[in-house]
Amino acid sequence: MALFGDKFSDGTGASLTDFIQRGDVLAAAGHFDEAAALFEQAKPAVPDNPEPWFKKGSALSALEQIAQALEEFRGGIRLLPVYAETKPLGETLQLVARLEPDTAAALRLMRLEGDYRGSLLLRGWLKAVLDDRRGALADFDELLKAEPENAQAWYLRGKIKAGLPDPDGAVADISRAIELSPGMARAYAQRAIAFLGLDKPGQAAADLAKAAELDPSLKPWLDECVGQFVALLERQLKFPEESAGAPQAPRE
Repeated sequence: MALFGDKFSDGTGASLTDFIQRGDVLAAAGHFDEAAALFEQAKPAVPDNPEPWFKKGSALSALEQIAQALEEFRGGIRLLPVYAETKPLGETLQLVARLEPDTAAALRLMRLEGDYRGSLLLRGWLKAVLDDRRGALADFDELLKAEPENAQAWYLRGKIKAGLPDPDGAVADISRAIELSPGMARAYAQRAIAFLGLDKPGQAAADLAKAAELDPSLKPWLDECVGQFVALLERQLKFPEESAGAPQAPRE
């Protein structure tokens, strides 16, 4: 389904939904070049709709055309920043990290060497994927100075802090993200992990329930979080002398 509905026709009766659905069928069959062409056709008629950009980026990612895929994702993010957390973009960044594990080289591959604000979100996330967490935090710090209302930046910075671990900082950042964007289901899930690290199971349970309410598709991810926490508690009861942190968030 198109994010903003079936709002245009190309003059031949083909609608945005037609282009997207036909492209999805081709992509599912492995015809990524043809799918990318259809997604490109959908873009000009609805310039405020990010869906064709992300669809095309995903198709190009499957073709391992990484730089071009990132250009599409950047275009979509400019239209709807919350989509920086979409699965296709995350998979693309992980593919970049596998192809080029050196941070500087990966940034060059994605053409994210510059400091312009439009690239900071992607650049920070890629650094996090490459385990350059301090570098990622620096990028998000810079972005938030320029855009203090950017909920996605607060969320991603909090997510990184949760893995340092800095659960107090994570809770503060993710709480700010939730204030700015109350419907961000993954933010509740990530804050729950931080609460577990602070030994606040009641608040963690409330956040997990809220995440599942907002996005039922997250249930397997949430179940994995709960499973990790239960295993951690059992280990702590069995070996109280050992010190362990909160469970790590499953990969998205």
